[in-house]
Amino acid sequence: MNSNKNQPKLDIEKSSYTRILEYAAWIILAFITGYLILNYSNIQDRIPIHFNLRGEADGFGGKSTLWFLIILLFGLHLMMTTISRYPHTFNYIVKITKDNAIKQYNTAINMMLELNLCIVLFLSYGIYSVIKSSLSESSHINIGSSLIFIIPFAIIIIRSIVLSKHHK
Repeated sequence: MNSNKNQPKLDIEKSSYTRILEYAAWIILAFITGYLILNYSNIQDRIPIHFNLRGEADGFGGKSTLWFLIILLFGLHLMMTTISRYPHTFNYIVKITKDNAIKQYNTAINMMLELNLCIVLFLSYGIYSVIKSSLSESSHINIGSSLIFIIPFAIIIIRSIVLSKHHK
């Protein structure tokens, strides 16, 4: 990998696509927070917080854990969004030059914001599943449906590597 030393620092204008990625993540965060607020009084005091590969709860905690997860999710989102604004500090698989910097930086920014959206979706789905599980007094969730979030992660990373090599 190429070190980030001497990479040009450019002011990259946000594209419509990056704005959509950021807004989509904020909307999902608003929905999951609203869902928690609307249902909080009906959630059991003891909730499942960890599930094994069969979707059975094997760890429990207080319902206030859901607020910790929401705060953690907001923190991760803010961190990844902020990091995406400094693509000149990233490590790349190709040498960054004045000629390829804009395309490389845009590819990296898109990758960060796409991964951010995937993380927000994945963790929001987890929080939603815990809330639904608690409301139905069940200690089981559908793990299989959460595994579909792994596919977009792989696609985003592979596509970003291919684009990066293409835009040498």
